[in-house]
Amino acid sequence: MIKIFLKKNWKFILGLLVAVISMLIICIYKLSITKEDLSNIELIGFVVSAVVVTSIVIWLSIHIYKKKDLTQEKIFLYTIPIICIMFMIFMPMYKSHDEHAHWHRIYEISTGNLTTNVNENGDVYSILPKSVVIPDWEFMNYTEVLNQLDDRIDNNDTTNDVYIITSTVYSPIQYAHEALAIAIARIFIKIPIVLAYIGRFANLIVCLVLMYFAIKKMPFGKNILLCIAYIPILIEGISSMSGDGLTFAISLFYLAYILNLTFNSKIEKIQLKDKIALLVTSIVVASCKIVYLPFIGLMLLLPKEKLGGKKEKIKLIAIVWGVAVLTSLIWLAYSGRYLGGLSGLAGSAPSVQIMKFIFNPFDFIQAFLYNLEINGGKYLTEMFGSAIGWFDFVKLVSIAPYTLFVMYIVTLLFDNSVKNKFNLFQKVILTLVILAVIALIFVSLYIQWTKPDSQGIDGIQGRYFIPLLPAAGLLIGSIVKNKSEYNEINMAKGISIIGLVIHLQLMLTIYICNI
Repeated sequence: MIKIFLKKNWKFILGLLVAVISMLIICIYKLSITKEDLSNIELIGFVVSAVVVTSIVIWLSIHIYKKKDLTQEKIFLYTIPIICIMFMIFMPMYKSHDEHAHWHRIYEISTGNLTTNVNENGDVYSILPKSVVIPDWEFMNYTEVLNQLDDRIDNNDTTNDVYIITSTVYSPIQYAHEALAIAIARIFIKIPIVLAYIGRFANLIVCLVLMYFAIKKMPFGKNILLCIAYIPILIEGISSMSGDGLTFAISLFYLAYILNLTFNSKIEKIQLKDKIALLVTSIVVASCKIVYLPFIGLMLLLPKEKLGGKKEKIKLIAIVWGVAVLTSLIWLAYSGRYLGGLSGLAGSAPSVQIMKFIFNPFDFIQAFLYNLEINGGKYLTEMFGSAIGWFDFVKLVSIAPYTLFVMYIVTLLFDNSVKNKFNLFQKVILTLVILAVIALIFVSLYIQWTKPDSQGIDGIQGRYFIPLLPAAGLLIGSIVKNKSEYNEINMAKGISIIGLVIHLQLMLTIYICNI
């Protein structure tokens, strides 16, 4: 049986082995130049990790290649959860983007304190058990993770020296699933780092469920969503306690849900349960970050015929928009009390920047164009995974970002299922939503994070644009007229196998950076 498979598929096996061996050589080279004083235990750890991860990648790749009755959502289930679990194991706790700040905020919410304290001087503070606070998160490695298993929560031994500034502006809605899991676990478990891993796992489960149903419900362009699921910075977001994970997942689900209601011919009428689902998901999308509020505009794609006429469509959109926007604005108004702490951290002056934006908008336009010219390429590589971890300490330049970017472009160009799917009105709505989100990202950071004397706009990161990738891919793929002879499922198999090989390098690079 094996002989027959090897004989029939020797080209695939050879290509897979070449790709895997290339990734291993790159990782071994990185290990040799960054770890000159490598101990025997660290070397054994690397070899064991390489063997285990390589075996998983090769086995999954062959399994997906051989299996006949596959769909994109099944491929997602075969690969992404395993990649995410490996990430949770390899990335030490608190070392993902702002994860220590997210942990402090989540623990605070789990105790019933939905908002963080601000004193009369505008300083942000929270009172937490000392064992929960992570002041030296940057020194976390595998040994330190094991050492922290000896810690216990003592609610009588507290401190207010808590780094929580960057996470105070996040709505409690964004952390609800993680905080609930930790609140329940705290009844039985008193070890902080175990609770933190439970928070990670809760975020992972919720995000995976949302992304799975996004791909399943997507009426066309499933491969575009599948391709995006392999982006390393997205994997980091859903596999850590980062608030970005829910943002990525809910934005994918929201788009897929609306497109399914719009284009699924089996749905003749949008039911009450669908309207409630749209309301709830709209509130969550708007609560993640106000810059993604324009996503609610996707509801304009819903056909009036399925809603009982134009008046009913206007009524539904007015109710959903009204509640979602009001929820977002209430939290924005309340969280404004934390901007003083953020401004001190960034060295910015929001009041000055607001006045500049209002009375001299050309300064903003100039700063925006300057940023695109100087940092446009950086945003692109960051978005597709050039580096992960707090302060980008795990570098993946340049194989991962360029490979995934090319794979994304090829997928949207050659996915026949998206060709000519949108009419002119739908294309205009998608374009306006994308441009509105981009504009809000730059305006928000211009006001909140940019120093008055800065030439550009500070604080912009490529990961902020990931929620736009599905809509942008569908829009461009619909406009491009070329037809492809590629089988849709074979394309999905290729996407998943390339994604697996890329994550072989990711896992081993994380290991190298943390020993």
